[in-house]
Amino acid sequence: MQLGVQAGLTIVAIGSNATAGSTTNVDADLISWARSKGAYGGITLEGAVIQSRPNWNTEYYGHSVSPRHVLGIA
Repeated sequence: MQLGVQAGLTIVAIGSNATAGSTTNVDADLISWARSKGAYGGITLEGAVIQSRPNWNTEYYGHSVSPRHVLGIA
C-alpha cells in the first residue's frame, strides 16, 4: 500500500490552465479551463494498493506461482 500527501501555496500568481480528457464511463470528452489571480493553496492525497491476482498468475504462467516468485525475489 502506498500513501502520499502533497501541499502547496502560491501567492500573487497570474496564469491560466487548460485540461482535456476522456472517460470510458460517460463516452464524452471533458474540457476544463481555469484562470487564476491572487493566492491559491491546495492539498493532494494519493494512494495505491498492489494486490495479488493468483488466478491471473496461474493463467499466464500455466501453474500456480507466488507474487515473490513473479518479482524474482523468491
